[in-house]
Amino acid sequence: MRVKKWIIFVLLILVPTISFSAEKLIFTLDLIRHGDRTPIRVIPAIPYKWKIGLGQLTAEGMRQEYELGKQFRKHYIDETHLLPANYQQESMYVFSTDVERTLMSAESVLMGLYPPGTGPVTDKSQAGLPQAYQPIPIHTAPKKYDHMIIHRIDSAAEKMLMEKYVYSTAEWQRKEHKLKPYFQRWSALTGLQITKLKHLQSLSDSLFVHQTHHVPTPAGMNDDEIKTIIEAGMWAFIAEKKPKPVANAYSSQVMANIAKFMKTSSEQKSRLRFVLLSAHDSTIASALSFIGGPLTTPPRYASDLNFSLYESGTKNYIVKVSYNGTPIMIPACGHTSCTLQKFLEIAEDNK
Repeated sequence: MRVKKWIIFVLLILVPTISFSAEKLIFTLDLIRHGDRTPIRVIPAIPYKWKIGLGQLTAEGMRQEYELGKQFRKHYIDETHLLPANYQQESMYVFSTDVERTLMSAESVLMGLYPPGTGPVTDKSQAGLPQAYQPIPIHTAPKKYDHMIIHRIDSAAEKMLMEKYVYSTAEWQRKEHKLKPYFQRWSALTGLQITKLKHLQSLSDSLFVHQTHHVPTPAGMNDDEIKTIIEAGMWAFIAEKKPKPVANAYSSQVMANIAKFMKTSSEQKSRLRFVLLSAHDSTIASALSFIGGPLTTPPRYASDLNFSLYESGTKNYIVKVSYNGTPIMIPACGHTSCTLQKFLEIAEDNK
């Protein structure tokens, strides 16, 4: 009797482990933010010119994305064998918004995923390109024709959403009221017209980049003021992306496409195993809010929101979501994983 109880006890311990080990990664999608960049807008009062231009991926940004690509290679090729060691066209698809920093970020990730030395050779055993570099297609489309990532909202609808769910809230009005006495001073010091809290977002971003790259900040503006502006801009960014109706409006397009990729993979209608979508902090923030994930700070450079599909047993599929390598709780599923059917319901619910 004692032996029988011991066997039952051991089985109770081992069953979850056996079940977990039986999970097989069959498809994955990574929605990434571009790497470190120069500011999108200049601060008029600062006589500083960015040599590579505005909104451009920096060398540091390229390195960040390349390192992310190396992580992908380790996980998708070396560990899970989801992808082949050498590029195969049917196994992956890459799409980027039509912006130079996101296109270059995608290129940098792909160099980490399939580094020089993995490219094809000629029939004379010579590398096709120097160092056997492997070129990989990156698809894109102008903003108005982007049906993969960007969901277009007309200005009137966007204004209505912001007024209803963001600017009219007590939290937003308290924050704006607290900072309003400084708007005139900050306008004078920067050369920008600052009359509302939302105007601080652009300035916040530019100041953050100036500090990161150790270039001049506005003369007469002390460190405490700079910190206040940067934090206020980040707070405003989150406040605009967090409301579910707003997130739904901005992310219904990309989430619907993620759902389609997952469903197609589960039906074994395609040999596609990996999708890379190269986009922006706003894309990731809205997608996180859409699924009810944590959103307390803006996504850092080279952030990665991953959606992975696993097969557990025969035609039993589950979806796991992680953010920068950490599994995230999906409230509608009550766990860090969902059945595929439940995930499809979440992804296709844009109400």
